Amino acid sequence: MDLFHQGTIAETEELELIISPECRITVTECYNNELIVEKMEAIITKLESKTQGNINDFAELSPLLKLLPRKYEPRLELEIRMNSLKKKWNIENFEKKETVKDKKAIDSYENILIENNHTDFINLGKEGRKWVLDRISKANDDIDLNILFKKVDSLIKDIKEKVVIVQTHVDINVILSTLNSLFGESFGILNSSIKKETVNKIIEMENKQFETLNDLKGTLARIYTTILKERNMASTINKEEFRSFSEKVEQF
Repeated sequence: MDLFHQGTIAETEELELIISPECRITVTECYNNELIVEKMEAIITKLESKTQGNINDFAELSPLLKLLPRKYEPRLELEIRMNSLKKKWNIENFEKKETVKDKKAIDSYENILIENNHTDFINLGKEGRKWVLDRISKANDDIDLNILFKKVDSLIKDIKEKVVIVQTHVDINVILSTLNSLFGESFGILNSSIKKETVNKIIEMENKQFETLNDLKGTLARIYTTILKERNMASTINKEEFRSFSEKVEQF
């Protein structure tokens, strides 16, 4: 399996070849993330059939994991499976007693939650995890892990309740208020008239099911953009407005 073919760059290492003082060639190594994931999944599936193992079973997996981008969704899923195996085999003590001291180091919270196999947090998707982390960062400087996990669980419950409101409510103002609380300023700056029409389309949708905030955000952006293009074609907005509205929805 060729891991170094037509890949997206996860971690890069540059090698500079000096041909002459005037000619230098820089070579950047890149990796095929999909092939790395495929290989790791095969190894982990085989390990999951074992009743007992040791740290040496992860010797091939650990360096492969480091080749994948940290925020890459398949990497997070692989880490969950690896951590579950370590816990099952009692390789590491998952009763961590540390505290998170730097409230500005958002990565610290995310890394600890992933390392401790907080599945509900990981399954939130990128937008959901960001929403939770933004609110954890406003907590005290020192956060005991038990308190951290309870706070995360509470925020996850809050997200799910808000998504249910968007899926089931028929009051436009209630849904708009909920979307503002989920997406903040990036949603707030969008054109109010088009937002209301977008929410109407959401209400009219049948069998709508948003698994994550990413799903909800993607649906909102698609509907909003479609309405915006229709208004532009019907000349109900001018070119300047169209450009301005388009830029804002891209930022959303």
